[in-house]
Amino acid sequence: MFEKYIEEEFQKYYSTLSNSKLYEYVRYSSEGGKYLRGFIVKHIITTLSKKAHNFWQPIVCVELLHSASLMIDDLPCMDNDKIRRNKPSMFVEFGERRAILVAFYLVSDAFKLLHQSFRQIRPILKDDETISKKFNLEDHLETLYSMCDYWNDLIGNKLIVGQLIDLREDVVELMNIKIPKTKKEQTVMIYKTSSLFSFCFILGAIYSLNVELNLEEFKEMGYYMGIMYQLMDDYNDKDKNGETNHVASCGYTKSINLYKECRENLILLLEKNGIKTDELMCVINLMDQKIDYNPEEEAKPP
Repeated sequence: MFEKYIEEEFQKYYSTLSNSKLYEYVRYSSEGGKYLRGFIVKHIITTLSKKAHNFWQPIVCVELLHSASLMIDDLPCMDNDKIRRNKPSMFVEFGERRAILVAFYLVSDAFKLLHQSFRQIRPILKDDETISKKFNLEDHLETLYSMCDYWNDLIGNKLIVGQLIDLREDVVELMNIKIPKTKKEQTVMIYKTSSLFSFCFILGAIYSLNVELNLEEFKEMGYYMGIMYQLMDDYNDKDKNGETNHVASCGYTKSINLYKECRENLILLLEKNGIKTDELMCVINLMDQKIDYNPEEEAKPP
């Protein structure tokens, strides 16, 4: 859906994998996706930056993480989904061992891309006085530490917990995290879906090189959009996995009320942070349509 917006960035990444079997695997795992997460990162960077700094790595990074999570999610020991993006899942096409190893590679390569791109910021600080006055070397290091902390929390912790809950594993025993039974389906959304959306918004803010931005507010925006996205997905798949599907377990009315609340909070934060753009409102409107919600009218159960 948004592939044309980040095609140039992916071509740069693919060039690093040329003439290898790995290129085939990575391309297969990525093609057919919506590329929404990469679009969000790029759009926030370009909207909040006065100059183009060619940070293609964080844009590709989030798509690699998403592809890796889907590969793991589809495995027979997980959800055993044999079709992904209208074609055989990675493990069906290439085997379980290669699917697992490629997923590990993508997670590792995603972090390497962030490290590479962050090193580009130092020369920018030296060359661009308008940025260096607000964003010095100490800020640069603090932002790097913050990015690593967000990676560990959102990618290393919450995604795993969300997957465990989705698989009905004992999270209390395994991770020492207590999840109220009545909140199980909502917790999956927060941990499994919102965590990566939050990371997208945070990366967009970081690579805009605007030290005055509140990263926690960008994390919140991802939180709200992630819940909206998962509710939309649950609505269109409400006949499956009812225990962790919010629409199936809580009903349309409660789900749409949660959707509306998140939508209102998201738009307020987008406006506050200067990114309530036509493009991001278009994303929100597309989700509205897919969950049968008209903001101009009271939503009614289908």
